Amino acid sequence: MPWTMNNSSAASHKIMRSECRCCLPYDAVGMQALPAEHHEAAMLPVDAEFDRLLRISVRAVHDGIDNLDDYAPRGEWQEIEEDVVLRVPCSKPAQSNVPSAEDLLRLAPYERALREVLDAQQLCFDAEALTKAFALLLKEVADMQGIRADKVDLSSDVLNALPKMWGMVTLLEVPEDLLLLQEEVRELHLNAHSLAEIPGWLGELVHLEVLCLDGTGGGQGDCNCFLTELPVALGNLHALKTLTLQYFGSLGALPVSIARLTSLETLHIKFCGTQELPAMRAMTRLTSLTLDSCELKELPCLEPLMALRHISLRSLPYLMRLPSSMGNLTGLRELRLYDCQRLTELPSIVRMASLETLYIYCPALQELPVMRAMTRLTSLTLQRCALKELPCLGLLTALRHLCLEYLPDLKRLPSSMDKLTGLRELRLVECSGITELPSIVRMLSLETLHIERCDALLELPASIDALTALHALVLKSLPKLKTLPASIGALTALTELTLKYCGLADVPSSIESLTALRTLTLDVTAGNSVFFDGHGSMALLDDKTFKTLACALPALRLLECLVLVGLCEDDVAAIGRSLKAWPLPLLDFDTSRWSNARHVQMGLKGCWKALGLPSEAYTAGWGNAEILEHWRVQQHKLAAFASGLHVRLGAASRVSSLNDAALVLIADEILGGWSLLKLW
Repeated sequence: MPWTMNNSSAASHKIMRSECRCCLPYDAVGMQALPAEHHEAAMLPVDAEFDRLLRISVRAVHDGIDNLDDYAPRGEWQEIEEDVVLRVPCSKPAQSNVPSAEDLLRLAPYERALREVLDAQQLCFDAEALTKAFALLLKEVADMQGIRADKVDLSSDVLNALPKMWGMVTLLEVPEDLLLLQEEVRELHLNAHSLAEIPGWLGELVHLEVLCLDGTGGGQGDCNCFLTELPVALGNLHALKTLTLQYFGSLGALPVSIARLTSLETLHIKFCGTQELPAMRAMTRLTSLTLDSCELKELPCLEPLMALRHISLRSLPYLMRLPSSMGNLTGLRELRLYDCQRLTELPSIVRMASLETLYIYCPALQELPVMRAMTRLTSLTLQRCALKELPCLGLLTALRHLCLEYLPDLKRLPSSMDKLTGLRELRLVECSGITELPSIVRMLSLETLHIERCDALLELPASIDALTALHALVLKSLPKLKTLPASIGALTALTELTLKYCGLADVPSSIESLTALRTLTLDVTAGNSVFFDGHGSMALLDDKTFKTLACALPALRLLECLVLVGLCEDDVAAIGRSLKAWPLPLLDFDTSRWSNARHVQMGLKGCWKALGLPSEAYTAGWGNAEILEHWRVQQHKLAAFASGLHVRLGAASRVSSLNDAALVLIADEILGGWSLLKLW
């Protein structure tokens, strides 16, 4: 249930525990005494839906207008401090439990008290006493059923959604009324942007399992610069499983007592000024550790943390080395090192036999350790490193995704890559020193091959025809790649082919064999000579790419998206003639795009005379889609004629016995000067 604020003014909703009679034991209101554990701090006021009412103090920009339909000019906004009452929604278990004999015994005094109050109504009405007796019985039943306020959310999203509040809304203090929920609350989210202190009594919320302290402000990068330390009492939260601290720029160190959080499973510290972590030896249940944008110079010993499964170290500019004990984390499944500028080497990771994902982005890293034991590794990403060579990869038999990006010093790929028979995706981006690919003949499972901005790459291996499972082939910005191997036609499972900014002057005619293609992108505006023709348009010298494509198009019957960049008018006419004779049934011009070298859109109507289109195509401004649909209709007429089912010829016609050449000549005469025989 979402948070709501009562309609009346916040001032009328200040909750003073000494004034809240429904929180008092019965003997304080002249009734039979209830069990001693029922005292004032045991509960907050409860409404009919069991929601708890929580008072918080906030600072906000207020419009000063009661009617939310009115608008206050910016000059009339004012910063105010105000007490607000919020509803804390309660949750209940999916299935109700059957009360035990002990439960019924606990309920007995509350039932007797309610009966006494009911009997007293015969002498004198007392609605207040009746309400109170019923409320206490109701609360006891709710507690037994497990109905409680598990989660208290005072995050920035919740605070900024308060009615009549504009701009950034922040807490002035951690609300003390949380103590009244100490037996209930399991999850607490606090926006602490304006707080200079976290109270020590927070350590009394002993059932807390999730604690998120967020110093985020209203603007990007805005954080809490007032909070310099956390209370030692946080170490008393023995049930805590997840601790998140983020956006506290002046938080230099964590209390040593954090080491007592023996139930902790997830620790996230982000955008904090933390320079040192306490010993973590006792956190034997820790499974996930994230350190992001901190000022740490070193990490504590990690060897006792054998339950660790995920480590993410991101933007740690002062971290120069990792502890050697990290290599002993035999259960680690994911290791991410991102933008650790001074990290020059990694510890031995030969014992990380459970590692499944390894992501490294370390500009100073020059060498990788031996990786032969990582037989479960499925994803390896190396970005922006100073690596000159890669270790042997042939034993990584579980590898499915290999991404090598921005490795300018890498001169060659290891020949052992050919042993990655289970590899499904290979990405090479801006590896400017690589001139050739190793043998890929055994990569029979490869589905995606993406090569981009590898300036020195001269050719693709002819053995590419072995990649019979390949679905996507993307080649971009390869200026020295002049030809594609003819064996590319053997990639019969290919559904996406992208050729952009390469040095290609033509494509092999074998692309007509790529009959499964659904998306084809050809952009020849880089790597070839360009000149301006007499009409002021740009065209490419000696480029046959689109002419070859025009001949191959009739075979690509499943093509849905066709993106062509760098066409001249002759290319458009060639493509148009092909589509006129064999209009592709699935081609969608809403997703397709044609343009010249200046990226000016090219249309078939510009060649309407050459394509034998009616003048209406030009005067009415037919688009490519309308022209293609016109040709599809014409093709249906031709099919009806050639099949002998033409309405005028009748089903007994001998037309179906004519050979293809004769049919084309007759259709050309009947349908109006298509010049189909030249295309045939």
